[in-house]
Amino acid sequence: MNAQTEQKLLTIAIPTYNRAKDLKSCLSQLCKNLKGSEQLIELLVSDNNSTDDTEGVVGDFIAKGYRIIYKKNKENIGASKNFIQCFNMATAKYLWVMGDDDLLLNGYLNKIVEILKSGEYGVVHMRSYSYQEDYVAEKPKNTEFNYIIFDDNAKFIKKASHTLTFTSSNIVNRDMVDKTIDIDDFAYTNLPHLSWIFSALFSAQKNVYIDDFVVAGKPVAPNYALCEVFGKNINKIFEFFVGRGIKKENFDIINSSLAKNFFPKYILLSREKKVVYETESYFKMLHPILKKYMNFWIFTVPAIELPLFFVRSGYVLTKMVQKIRGR
Repeated sequence: MNAQTEQKLLTIAIPTYNRAKDLKSCLSQLCKNLKGSEQLIELLVSDNNSTDDTEGVVGDFIAKGYRIIYKKNKENIGASKNFIQCFNMATAKYLWVMGDDDLLLNGYLNKIVEILKSGEYGVVHMRSYSYQEDYVAEKPKNTEFNYIIFDDNAKFIKKASHTLTFTSSNIVNRDMVDKTIDIDDFAYTNLPHLSWIFSALFSAQKNVYIDDFVVAGKPVAPNYALCEVFGKNINKIFEFFVGRGIKKENFDIINSSLAKNFFPKYILLSREKKVVYETESYFKMLHPILKKYMNFWIFTVPAIELPLFFVRSGYVLTKMVQKIRGR
């Protein structure tokens, strides 16, 4: 196999739809960080039949000499199937599906490449953070590049917790994804990427946690039924893998983290009318799924039931404690 046909090390795939401005920022950050790793990286964009200037944005980068594989769907196939299309289009050993509204921080891509070259890993997980205006100025302080190699799945999952569900934070070894899994079967979940993340994670002897903030994104609330996706659907995914011999305790870690750090945040935003979800009864939907977890009663239920003043105060206090603890 010659140098021109040799398999790339990393595919960075961006599923997108009608976010030309965000996509331009995302691609700008990626392209400016390619120097030194161009020959190892495959960059592709899967356009879900956008009606804005998405095609023109990608064309401008290609005209500047950046090698971007661009596919525009003839019709909108839905967000989940567009994510799956990214998986199917990728040819490199590792796959990083990045949100079109997320940004890679400067100086990290070559470091990530060096990690990928250094061993056989199932998942490489990176920390991310939200920003409002200036992603550089708003990066959490007192962090430095460091990574931990885990040979214990439960310890790795405990470290990454529910942020394993954030696609932009995960690079997956495609060679370790179970070929008998039909990824299309996960399209209905709104979380199809978990099929390949969990498959690679549990197939690998080693997974990596990068203990520094690598990805920044503006806070965007989910545009689907919150409890349906992160309560009902995600637990169907858990059940699928438990049925394949994975210990349920691994997924208990994620459920407990969702109850503490995810649901309270978005329920609060909903109660403050800052976001609008499909109408759901939070307690009715989540109680059967999360009732055995102490964090559900300590954090999620108060977010649902208490007056807003107390919910806001409790949420702010929790975030302060987490910041002090460096998490």
